[in-house]
Amino acid sequence: MKPAIMSAGYLAEPGTTVRSMFAFARANGIAGIDFFNLRTLNVSLDDIRSMCADYQVKAICHTFFNSIHTPGMSLAQWLDATKQAVEDAVFLETGRVMLPTFGQPGIDRHESRKRWLEALSLAVAFGKTCQTAICIESFLMDAAWSPFVTSDELLDAVTRVPGLKIAFDTGNHFVSEDVIGAYRKLASAIDLVHLKDWEIFAEPAPHTVPMPDGRHYRMVPIGRGVVDNAACLRLMRQNGDRHYFDLEYAGALPAPDGIRLSAQYTAE
Repeated sequence: MKPAIMSAGYLAEPGTTVRSMFAFARANGIAGIDFFNLRTLNVSLDDIRSMCADYQVKAICHTFFNSIHTPGMSLAQWLDATKQAVEDAVFLETGRVMLPTFGQPGIDRHESRKRWLEALSLAVAFGKTCQTAICIESFLMDAAWSPFVTSDELLDAVTRVPGLKIAFDTGNHFVSEDVIGAYRKLASAIDLVHLKDWEIFAEPAPHTVPMPDGRHYRMVPIGRGVVDNAACLRLMRQNGDRHYFDLEYAGALPAPDGIRLSAQYTAE
């Protein structure tokens, strides 16, 4: 297993650039970059591919935000945009595209799930023609409306859409269920791992997000919070996993500092 950085987390820090992200990754032993919405970045895909070669850091995923619930968007329009995201992933040889499955307030989560499964089946079929996996994750920021939260819901999705893969998120599963149990249930479908850690507050605090359990969670560097990511990594390695694991961080520290501390912890 090899560590990766999420572009959205690193580039949220003022003064950072795509090139500085590559240099940061190389300097901190980070092997890959998970790019969020490639075409919103201020560099070309050609430049990114050149930087991958220059810094010997691989583009390992294209995370593409494209909700089927966007007002006025048809399924055909959604699929066209997703196909472009997949083609961009193919150009960078990421091997995968991750699609966050947003819910929509006012739409029952079971109805939302039906819509997403229909869309994902089309995306997976196209991905297969390009040898590119389509991944989804437990998405619980809008848990009242989110179509996929628990490992059982994700397992049902990969059963209904053969070839659909999972980006396994330790921090997200921690909020709703036992993380080790969730990993064991989903292991055969996992294609990417997100590691993140939390500290928990009873009341709102800076950089916290409200969660379905009524508490408020703030990301901390991996190893400094309540999620046993060390046990998860041990189990994954014992299981022979060769996945990249994203070091997810967006907390109180500057993003590069939080990611650096996470990289140091997972390298131990």
